Amino acid sequence: MKTLENIRVLDTSRLLPGAYCSLLLKDLGAEIIKIEDPVRGDYMRNMPPFLESGVSAPFAMVNRGKKSVTLNIKNEIERKKLLKLIEISDVFIESFRPGVLKKYGLDYESLKKIKKDLIYCSLSGYGQKSQNKNLASHDLNYLCLSGFIHPVEDAVPQIPLVQLGDICGGSLMAALSILSALLKKNQSGEGSFLDISIFHGALSLMMLPFANLQASQTSFLKEDQNVRGGVPNYKIYQTKDGRFIGFCPVEKKFMNHFLEEVGLSQLKDSFPEYLGLDHTLQEDWEKYEKILSTLFKERTWEEWESYFKKSDVCLTPIYHKGEAFKNYQTEAFIYDKKAKFYYLKTVFSHHLSENAFDVPGLGEHTEEVLELTTSN
Repeated sequence: MKTLENIRVLDTSRLLPGAYCSLLLKDLGAEIIKIEDPVRGDYMRNMPPFLESGVSAPFAMVNRGKKSVTLNIKNEIERKKLLKLIEISDVFIESFRPGVLKKYGLDYESLKKIKKDLIYCSLSGYGQKSQNKNLASHDLNYLCLSGFIHPVEDAVPQIPLVQLGDICGGSLMAALSILSALLKKNQSGEGSFLDISIFHGALSLMMLPFANLQASQTSFLKEDQNVRGGVPNYKIYQTKDGRFIGFCPVEKKFMNHFLEEVGLSQLKDSFPEYLGLDHTLQEDWEKYEKILSTLFKERTWEEWESYFKKSDVCLTPIYHKGEAFKNYQTEAFIYDKKAKFYYLKTVFSHHLSENAFDVPGLGEHTEEVLELTTSN
């Protein structure tokens, strides 16, 4: 039996944060019912690129195995159908701006009157009580406001390839909160209101930078820069052919082992351990960086990749996503022969059934799911 077997989740959210949250719950065994607008559905349905079937690849990746029901919550008759579904569900996820659902009687205070043990997860940009609660925002905005992409001194800030705010600050925090609320419900029979702020979730990931800030009273702190390439043994280096590797043997045992293997034994015990610089003079630190820069440019990227596969010194080639896909396809992906598409596993994708790969068409399960409300 899967952990969340017999748990029904109604997911009215759009786009990535709510979708990835409910995907995690799906892989734990929950039944996920997407409640979508009859006209447009989830905006991700129109997000390119598309598979041969015409289905959006990003939508498919995070919505496999779910059921789709179309209901217009602005319509009173349709809204009553949703209320009937809520009566037979365990979790309700929504991502509207604070206050929107209250206009339709779909806020937590209203819904707990018909389902007293309901777990209501409100996933919004800034939370229900924030001064910014009514502002429109996306992943980049949360990363900007949290200091997440604070540049190294005067460097240009870079936007990450992955939506770290949406996923780490939103999806994961929401899923963890829902699991906690389900445990509470199992113990006490009580429901919960979960106010999940994507911004505050992203901000909470900044624990070490904010610890450094308070101890030093400066934003451009050397300890912050250490984990961003500020020390020679935690840095990205260029190879002979212009590609790059990541090098971070911050433990002395790894660094010394590397120095022995590349013929630089005379530098053993010279590098800072655990990103500390207190015992290393600045001029020595710069000297070591130049030595390593020269060393890494003596071999091509492929030669360093070959070294990585047999070494144990925290050195890795920087793969582009195509190379990462090729190298870890068998252990991190599941192939759907029907769709000719590889699904990336979540941490809970241990034993997926055949229909776990089915991507719901807009409203495909409306009749099937609504029948549940008449049979209960």
